Amino acid sequence: MGGAAGGAGGAAASSAGKPGAASETPDFDAFVTSLEGYINSSEYLHAFMGDSLRQGDVLLREVDLLTSMAPVVEMKARVAELRADQDVVRRTMDRLKVASRHDWMGSFFTLRQALVEGVKGRAKDIRAKTADAAGGVLDRWMASDAPLHRLLGEDAPKLFRSAIDETSPVVFGSLKTAVSKGSAGATLPEAIRGTLGELGVSLDEHARAVLDAVDPRKGVPAAVVTVPLDRVPVKKTFLDWILFRSAASIRKRLFGTAEAPAAKLAPETKAKVLGAEGREAIRAAIVAELEAWLPKAVDGMTSSTFDAYVPGVLARVRPAIADLEKEGEAELKSIDGKLAESARLVDEVGVLQKAMRDGVKVVEALTKTWAATDPALLTRPIGLAEVEDEDAPKPKRPAKAPPVRR
Repeated sequence: MGGAAGGAGGAAASSAGKPGAASETPDFDAFVTSLEGYINSSEYLHAFMGDSLRQGDVLLREVDLLTSMAPVVEMKARVAELRADQDVVRRTMDRLKVASRHDWMGSFFTLRQALVEGVKGRAKDIRAKTADAAGGVLDRWMASDAPLHRLLGEDAPKLFRSAIDETSPVVFGSLKTAVSKGSAGATLPEAIRGTLGELGVSLDEHARAVLDAVDPRKGVPAAVVTVPLDRVPVKKTFLDWILFRSAASIRKRLFGTAEAPAAKLAPETKAKVLGAEGREAIRAAIVAELEAWLPKAVDGMTSSTFDAYVPGVLARVRPAIADLEKEGEAELKSIDGKLAESARLVDEVGVLQKAMRDGVKVVEALTKTWAATDPALLTRPIGLAEVEDEDAPKPKRPAKAPPVRR
C-alpha cells in the first residue's frame, strides 16, 4: 500500500514540478481553433481581398511612377530631338537635290553676255589703234632691206598679237567684274544660293581658285597675214618699158614668188618701185586683214575665257554638292538607327505606362465593388448568393485589365 501511495505521491510531485503544463495545450488548441475560424470567416476573406486590392494598387502606381521618372523623360526628349534632327537633314537633302539637278551652265548665260558687252567698246578702240599702228610698221619695213615675207610673216602678226595682248586684260577684267557681283558670276535662285551658303559651299572662293588659271590668250590662233600681190601697184622703170616687162614680172623680181616673197629689197628700190600708191595698197591690205581677224580673235578670247572659267568652277562646285549629299545620307542613316532603337523603347514604356494606369482604374473599380459587398455573402455558395440577391442592385463588373507588353 505504501508503495502505491508512494507511486501516486511521486506522480503528483512530478506533475507539480511543471506548473501550467496541463493548461497550455487547451489554450493553444483554442487559439488554433479561433484562428481557423477567423481564416474561414467572411470577415477575413473580406479583409484579405481589401489588402490584396490595396497592395495591387500600390504596385501599379509604383510601376507607373517608374515609367515617369527622369531617365524615361530624358529618353522621350531624346526621341523628339532625333526626330527634329531627322527632319532637318531630310529637308537639307531635298534642297541639295534641287541644287544638284540645277542647270548650272544655263545660270552662267548672263556671264557670257557680260563678257561680250564688257569687251565690245574697248576692243573697238584697240582695233582702231592697231590699224593706225600698221602705218608705222610699214614705214619701218620700207626703211629696211627686209623682204615682204618678213613684213607679212613677222612684223604684221606681231602687231596683231599686240592687239591681243592689249585686249586680254580687258576680257579678264570683264570676267572679274562679273564674278565680283557674287555667286561666281552665275544667276542662281535665292533658294540654291541660300542652301550653298548655309552649308559652306562658297561659290566666290571656288571662283577665285579658278580665276588664277584663266588666260584669255589661250586658244587664240596665230595671225596669218597675206597681201594679194596682184593688187599692189608698181612703177615701171625706163628699162622696164624698153624690155616690155609686165607688172606681174616686175612684182616677181621685186618680191619673189607669191607663195614665198623672200627677195630682199633696198629701201631705195621699195620707194622707187612701190611709191606712195604701192605702200598704201600694202597698208590697206594689212588693215583689212586686221579688221577681219581681230573681231574673231576677240570672240575667241571671250569664248575660251568662258570655257576655261565656268567648267573649272563647276568642276569644284558639283563635287562639293555631291560630298554634302553623301554626308547627309550617312548622317540620316545614323539618325534613323538611333531613332529606331530609342523610339522602340519609348513606345514600349508608353504601352507599359498605359497598362499600369488602366490597371489602377480597374483596381479602383474593384475596390468600390469590394467596399459595397456584404462580407456575409463571401462565404455562401455562389448559387445561393445569386438567388438571394437577384433583386438587389448589382455592381458593375470592372473592365478587364489589358495585357502588359514586355
